[in-house]
Amino acid sequence: MRVATGRDDLYAYPGIVVVCGEPMFHDTHHDTLTNPVILVEVLSEAYDRGAKFEQYRGLEPLRKYVPVAQDRAHIEQYLRQDGDRRLLTEVSGTEGSPMPDAIGCELPVADIYDKVDLRSAPGRWPEAGHVQ
Repeated sequence: MRVATGRDDLYAYPGIVVVCGEPMFHDTHHDTLTNPVILVEVLSEAYDRGAKFEQYRGLEPLRKYVPVAQDRAHIEQYLRQDGDRRLLTEVSGTEGSPMPDAIGCELPVADIYDKVDLRSAPGRWPEAGHVQ
């Protein structure tokens, strides 16, 4: 689903979008969400980590941003604190869950990388699968 980034002229397509309550849309087309509380982004380039995250921070409802590495089992989560501060936590390797408290369910790292061949060349999608 397309998400408004907080700037009127910029939109993004995160890998996973979580909304609590009724979805709110940018206009009557109902194709651009404005109230995500969690965004999960499979990192494909420096833009995802830098400029795109900067744009997402303008979304008032956004509580958690979760960038997922595609070339290694590494997941970060940025949890909004008071004001505009973010608390960073990281999970490396296939043990653990990056979001046990975020949405009332666990998402094991092993499940996220289930069909990903992490032995592939860094920065390239493996032939056998993709991040689910």
